[in-house]
Amino acid sequence: MDHFKGVRPSALDGLDALNLRLSGGGVLLHLSDVKELVMDRLQRSSFIEGISGRVFQNAYDAFRALAPAACDSGSAESEDNFAGAGI
Repeated sequence: MDHFKGVRPSALDGLDALNLRLSGGGVLLHLSDVKELVMDRLQRSSFIEGISGRVFQNAYDAFRALAPAACDSGSAESEDNFAGAGI
């Protein structure tokens, strides 16, 4: 088997279906920490254009953007607490 070089079409179909189902229920699908090879494949497809939410570089950035009141002024200590919480 060749080395993994992206996302299989069936996985893209599954992500599309999940995105549609969630957005149909008023829920946004956000992604974070997407590997470069996977992101390249997602960008070549129509998935990224159609995602109901946003794509974040890491989980902390997503948390800060989606729940800013829960972050303590974006301090480094706050990021350490976030990472230590296993989120």
